[in-house]
Amino acid sequence: MFFPSGRVYRKMVPFRPANPVKADRARLRKHRRNLNGLGSFAAQRLVARDRFKSVNSGTRQWIQRLRGQLKAACHQGRCPYCEDNTVHQVDHHRPISLDPRGTFLWGNFVYACGICNGKKLHKWHVFDPATSTNQKALDPLTATLADLSLPPVFIDPRREDPADFLKIDLTGTFTLIPRYPAGSQEAIRAIFTRDQLALDEGELPAHRKRAYSYFIERLDRYTQAKAAGVATEIARCRGLVMEQDHLGVWREMQRQHGSVPALTTLFGLAPEALTW
Repeated sequence: MFFPSGRVYRKMVPFRPANPVKADRARLRKHRRNLNGLGSFAAQRLVARDRFKSVNSGTRQWIQRLRGQLKAACHQGRCPYCEDNTVHQVDHHRPISLDPRGTFLWGNFVYACGICNGKKLHKWHVFDPATSTNQKALDPLTATLADLSLPPVFIDPRREDPADFLKIDLTGTFTLIPRYPAGSQEAIRAIFTRDQLALDEGELPAHRKRAYSYFIERLDRYTQAKAAGVATEIARCRGLVMEQDHLGVWREMQRQHGSVPALTTLFGLAPEALTW
């Protein structure tokens, strides 16, 4: 670990696990059919969590394979929501206490740490269609199918890149700020997701700053090795960058390289690093 404290920065990243094998997809479909067979939406909602827990807590090989695939999609085994803690829980992006249809839906699974999973829980906001920017919180006891069809506020790392909504202030506070203008739907989604997961709490901005300094140092050494033609050092520097737990900061450096003078210089000397 780079940080002496053992903690890493929080910044939500995309989550793209590989699809399960055919037999495991069939098992998920079977469990969905069984849940749907209960009839009413309210009845499904009442038992969804217990149904999933009974399957997920077992030692069945197919469940272990699915968990392994989810974990493999997490860089260095870190939570895609925060990149702070190691993953060990299956989170349902759309909370099953609200929408049981996603209980055994592969596309609704995110492998997360307990902290982020606990912060997220069943909190789910949607946009009010009458205004397109006002939000309303859904209650697990009263939410309807019509409510669940409304556009969600929380960013979906399975289908969206959170970096399209949030950027790191690389020249000042190292906090996460919306990319879009205040009041826009995109900015509202960015702020809601950031605040719900507490991605700027405590010393996390300072941890991002340390990660930034680390990557600057490695890229500088890479450019020196490149100028000197030292192939082993070139490979080592690149490897150290890609092995770090903080690739969200690195990706943001690539994205902002044209607007931050120090990055403009370094990436100008090593433009190939923009594709790492």
